[in-house]
Amino acid sequence: MKGKHQHNQPKLNNNLQPPIYFFCKDCEKIVETKPVGRKFVYKCNVCGTKNVAFGTLESLKNFYRYQGEEAEKQPSSN
Repeated sequence: MKGKHQHNQPKLNNNLQPPIYFFCKDCEKIVETKPVGRKFVYKCNVCGTKNVAFGTLESLKNFYRYQGEEAEKQPSSN
């Protein structure tokens, strides 16, 4: 009777594509984080604040106008 009642469920894949990045709004760069509690709150490993957004690299670049590492290497025009 095992075979008759089994449902073909897809295997869950925990490898998110595209990967999720964390953007510290205070540091204004992509950072490593630590989760705070059991909710979607993360703490920046650089400055220690909880002012961290997460998403795909493309979404963070579009929303926060983050230019990425290429822009950080270039000197500002000021």
